[in-house]
Amino acid sequence: LNRCGLRMAAGQIAAARADSRRCEQIARACGDPALAAKAVHNRGYCDLLLGNIPAALDALERAEATYREHIPGIVPIAEVDRARALLAAGLADEAAAGLESAIEAFRAQRLSQDRAEAELTLAQALATAGKPAEAAARARQAQQHFQARGNETWAALAELTRARADFAALTDRA
Repeated sequence: LNRCGLRMAAGQIAAARADSRRCEQIARACGDPALAAKAVHNRGYCDLLLGNIPAALDALERAEATYREHIPGIVPIAEVDRARALLAAGLADEAAAGLESAIEAFRAQRLSQDRAEAELTLAQALATAGKPAEAAARARQAQQHFQARGNETWAALAELTRARADFAALTDRA
């Protein structure tokens, strides 16, 4: 599972998918449905990176169902990844719909990086849905949370999202 994550980060998606598939097989053979769900989740994210949105959504849905039963604290991560897949499919309103609960769950769990990433994803969804003022406000929140963590790379992504939303708001008024 860890090697799958490393390979995804390195852009080795085919190898990551193979690791994920093997991890799922081992987890199922050992009777560990939670680990198997994490492997399915990773494979779904690989599908997202490859642009296969239907396969990504299917895998994420299956992983989330198992999370709800065995490890509910991980459900918000699946919700954010599902939102990313929906956003990639152009379904911005649907993507935005589930993110508030994920943000609140991350807040309650004190997972500030995950919370800020969910806020940024929400900002991107709102911008795509034609709600630039709301998008800018959410991007600003995400930026502040990333900066508080000292994560300048993610803060810059949030700042870019905010700037795009601000620009869209200006052009909407013109």
